[in-house]
Amino acid sequence: MTAPELSAWTPLAARVLGLAPEQLRDAAVTESFVGLGGTSLQAIALVSLGQRELRAHVDSARLLSALPLAQALAGAVEHVDTAPPLAARRPAELELLPGQRSMLAAHLLDQDAPYHLMFTLEADGPLDEARTRSALRELATRHEALRTRFVRDPRQARIVLPAPYEPRLLHQTLPDDDPVRAVHELYGRSAARLLHPFAQPPVVFVLTRAGRRDLLTMLVHHTIADGWSIGVLWREFAELYAGADPAGAAPSPEWIGSRLAAQEASGALDGALARIAARLDGAPWTVALPTDLPPVAEADGRGARLRFHLDAATTRAATELARHCRVTVTSVAMAAWALAAARRAGLTDLVLGVPAAGRFEAGMAGIVGLCTRVVPVRCAATDDLDARDYVRGVAASLAEAATDADVPFERVVSGLGGTTDPGRNPLAQLGFAAHHELVPDELEAGGRTWRVHEGHCHGAVFDALLYLQSWSDRPRFALEYATSVLTAADAGELAESFQAALRELAADPGVALRDVTGLSAGQHARLRALGAGGSHDTADDVWSRFAAHARSAGERVALVDAHAGLTLTYRELHDRAVAQARLLHARGVRAGDAVVLELPRSAAEAVAVLGVLRLGAHYVAVDQHATGEWR
Repeated sequence: MTAPELSAWTPLAARVLGLAPEQLRDAAVTESFVGLGGTSLQAIALVSLGQRELRAHVDSARLLSALPLAQALAGAVEHVDTAPPLAARRPAELELLPGQRSMLAAHLLDQDAPYHLMFTLEADGPLDEARTRSALRELATRHEALRTRFVRDPRQARIVLPAPYEPRLLHQTLPDDDPVRAVHELYGRSAARLLHPFAQPPVVFVLTRAGRRDLLTMLVHHTIADGWSIGVLWREFAELYAGADPAGAAPSPEWIGSRLAAQEASGALDGALARIAARLDGAPWTVALPTDLPPVAEADGRGARLRFHLDAATTRAATELARHCRVTVTSVAMAAWALAAARRAGLTDLVLGVPAAGRFEAGMAGIVGLCTRVVPVRCAATDDLDARDYVRGVAASLAEAATDADVPFERVVSGLGGTTDPGRNPLAQLGFAAHHELVPDELEAGGRTWRVHEGHCHGAVFDALLYLQSWSDRPRFALEYATSVLTAADAGELAESFQAALRELAADPGVALRDVTGLSAGQHARLRALGAGGSHDTADDVWSRFAAHARSAGERVALVDAHAGLTLTYRELHDRAVAQARLLHARGVRAGDAVVLELPRSAAEAVAVLGVLRLGAHYVAVDQHATGEWR
């Protein structure tokens, strides 16, 4: 197939971006999709339009890269439809879809709280019960996921119940005093008593009367719905309630399995796994954030959430940084989160787990089901990078990871063959999720306004996962953390460090990462109060003097170790000392600690001394030839 000309793509891209075709035609030669205002959700929309109308496929990763839009579109290839054929009859028991087996295993261990989803739709007036029931019945008829339950014996499988099917609808009345919060508190911890994947379709709706306001809450197990599905279901419910005609059967989640089989048969899956392995070669498999909690022997799935907003000044600066780097605000937020976590863990390299939508083809956008793939995104934050290159690098890593999102996360973990810890999520203990484009805060349908509120069922898969819930004049985030791994105070420090890192990156795109601390003014003050550096000005200590001199001396020779045949410049000595400090920090060395040094006069000794001093610790030199009695 010959790739379609830009002229064929122009009206489609203009429609998605809300631009005039002639304006887009001129700009596409020099501007990237993101530079023209495109988001990840709009990239998916353009991919779908190209597949449907041009029979051409372009990777969303290319669209979200720094390539000019015209160049990105020139890489389009022929689209191969992997949708399963419509069948009058299907087997009574269907194979599990990717990701379902591990979630069902967690359910059997009573550790599936992370997979309980809760969202509430707030009406601007009373809800008619009969119309509500009718709309829910139509939803369940249209989406087979809402009619799916699971069996255990003789093997785990799916069963789709016949339509029409009416999902469970519970009723309650509450005082008109913050009823959304009351509903979420009531059902957040009781979801396990209501969702039984092996007994009935694990979805329950609750109709709440609260004074003059009515709420409709959905509790659903992740095995049959993901974040994207929530947006689909609430949009369709609002339209059906307003009187829209039923649209017939939606695309089946079976498409997920048929696409995976096609990718495997073609060898594309093996190629993707090889690329993932190359990208993650040498990356750390375990990232441990500092905490006073004891080590975890086995994860229990329990978690909590800390919600917070960005202030207006930080929001404007982050938006401007995204514009300057020609990346999305999602990439900027993720870069700041990765840097804050790396600083707290004493690393310059880590892997984030990032959920990808998993809707790869035209028509998949309407699927309600478990399509989401967690993709491993490597974030390198070496000191020699500046903020601009670091943010662009994270955006590029995210785009590359999304290209290979077809590979299920379990397959990535087993394919890489690394050592796993039963107390931690494998490969990626930290995550980042952008929900602001998936689940709207507000819907308009039938002349009514509906507000959507996300609840929490007190679970966590990752040690810490930062959700971007909305991006506006006052962006909203939620930090979900495993309570067996982090305390509430730890979570607060993480959230504060994220905001500090974001402000520092946005303040000066040219700043070197070595000068980005990820510490807020309050955290600096607390460190001084705790004695890490004291209350005096530390700009004149030995390490600070050396670091300042190293910056100015640069490539001048700092030392010569004739015995080792090694010559180090001031830059090299500084970088080795920083690396040594990180190793010591990872072993638990903190400010005020004593570190024993048993080294001869050498470059290694100088590096060790400087590494100890960088942490605010002190060293105790021991003569290698000292007697045992003296020691």
